Amino acid sequence: MTMKTRILHIAIWLLVLAPAAKAQTDDSSVVNALRTEGNYSVFARLVEACGLTERLSLIRDEAYEEAYLSGRVRDISNIETEGPQTGTIPEHRYYGFTIFAETDALWSQLLGKAASAITPADVQSYLVQQGISEGNTNDQYSSEDNALYQFVTYHILPQKLAKDKLVIHYNELGYNWMTSKHFTIAVEEIYTTLGRPRLLKAFESAESEGICLNRFPVLRNGRGQFGPDGENINDYHESGVFQPLRGKSLTADENEGIRVGEPVVAHNGYVYPLPQVLACTENVCRQLQNQRMRFDVGVLLPEMANNDMRRPMTSFYYGHPRDKGFPTSGEYPYFDNLYIGEGSRFYYLSGLNNNWMNYEGDEFMGIGRFDITLKLPPVPADGTYELRIAMQSASNSRTIVQMSLGADPENLPFVRTVDMRQSGTTLNTSYGNYQKSIGWEADTDDPVYNRSVDVRLHERGYMKGSNSYSAQPGSSEALRRDERSLRGVLWEGKVEAGKQLYLRFENALDNDNKQFFFDYIEWCPKEVYDNPETPEDIW
Repeated sequence: MTMKTRILHIAIWLLVLAPAAKAQTDDSSVVNALRTEGNYSVFARLVEACGLTERLSLIRDEAYEEAYLSGRVRDISNIETEGPQTGTIPEHRYYGFTIFAETDALWSQLLGKAASAITPADVQSYLVQQGISEGNTNDQYSSEDNALYQFVTYHILPQKLAKDKLVIHYNELGYNWMTSKHFTIAVEEIYTTLGRPRLLKAFESAESEGICLNRFPVLRNGRGQFGPDGENINDYHESGVFQPLRGKSLTADENEGIRVGEPVVAHNGYVYPLPQVLACTENVCRQLQNQRMRFDVGVLLPEMANNDMRRPMTSFYYGHPRDKGFPTSGEYPYFDNLYIGEGSRFYYLSGLNNNWMNYEGDEFMGIGRFDITLKLPPVPADGTYELRIAMQSASNSRTIVQMSLGADPENLPFVRTVDMRQSGTTLNTSYGNYQKSIGWEADTDDPVYNRSVDVRLHERGYMKGSNSYSAQPGSSEALRRDERSLRGVLWEGKVEAGKQLYLRFENALDNDNKQFFFDYIEWCPKEVYDNPETPEDIW
């Protein structure tokens, strides 16, 4: 692709970050649910004051409907190893939203007024009094710089998430999505909110008694004395202790999180009741800055959830039963957060019942002369971070990927070339497997020695895979133990909380059928990966 063509296509891609001009709306949207369900009238007024009514009423992208029905966007070629129909593109492009809303009863209790009498100005005054307001405190509520606007949009995710999709329980260590009756290790998803992008964490464990937002327990991760006799337990369960507050918080027990209630279901999303006020406080941001943040690629692409493609537990109802393909951005920009360049073949492989060595069991894949750019999730606070990507060489069809990173998607500086064919000790190519060690060694019974191996790998730009999931659902054999499961360290540097970065992937091999494995990325703060007192855990 010429640079001129790429710039034109990226310009088109960036334009669709705003709602499409031709979009179907519906009275049964999440906005209508707020207005009519009887316990969200205050939040409904806040949404209206912030000018979000039209946005949250979107149902379907009609321009994509026309493109699909006219044949302007077509199924792409299949993956040779996956059989026919792998490139079946989505029939529709729906919008969706998830709203976490404080109830009228809560607002009435906090403000000492009947819900019907509470105004947007009252809520903004409350935020100011609590010291949690961000931005301007004037009455220009529809401005992104306004404190009320920032408060309201932090409650909204631009993807439609049923309760069983807020966090994904599939193949975490010891858990079988088909047979397990109880959760095993702690699981979380970190989402980017609407408006000015910030991070919202959904968390569930065996101890949490349901899904909680922004819950920050001290986990038994092998980095502390958690047992009654001082033993160093390493099972990734909650310890019963929560992280200390770091900065301004709304309540003293803020790190216990906010438990999510049963949702109201609307045509284009869900409304979840909150028994406490949800706010992006200084403490929340600094808690996130004190942990490794892992993002499944599906979480970063809201269209996956909005169109029932996010970690399906059953076969797709049309086309290939497990996989989907997507048009290039020049043909139609299906994803808001992903640019797919001309010549790219880009797929989602659900891995349903396949027992793949993948986080949450699924993956994305780029094939051909691919040129793909991802809009990265934000960091929670200014600081130094490491950016990582999952590697998995279980297939002999992987490729070498050139990666670039920066703030200007049209001009991204090169950061690293990652050989996706590399395992811990072997280079797995289509011509055979060849011995090539990067210093990987299997774990022993000596944690000090294991740590020295981890340090050596990290210095060479690699990490073992996560200890938190396995290939076989229900297995206690973590993928950290398999040399084909790795992480590549792409970049280290200072990042500002409000700065948008993009990550570009290009095929570095002259081969149209080699695969770019695309499963998850990680932002890891320096406070975690370079902590001499508490080294990063294996999870």
